[in-house]
Amino acid sequence: MTPTDESSTSLEERLSSLGLADPLSARECEVADLMRHGNTVATIARRLYISENTVRGHTKSIYRKLGIHSKQELIDLLN
Repeated sequence: MTPTDESSTSLEERLSSLGLADPLSARECEVADLMRHGNTVATIARRLYISENTVRGHTKSIYRKLGIHSKQELIDLLN
């Protein structure tokens, strides 16, 4: 298992332990994982080959589903 796989599994375990009524999509999980490691919107967009506005849209959805309002809350919740 590569470090990225370990990180993904760990993220999936953390998210499943939250018992979300509306779980994150696979892409939202990718964005959340990059966000919790401190990546900026621009960096996430480049790494995932999507626009910055798409990253912002995923971010809004992630925040709504997790009931949070900031990147720091995401980091605290998932780390």
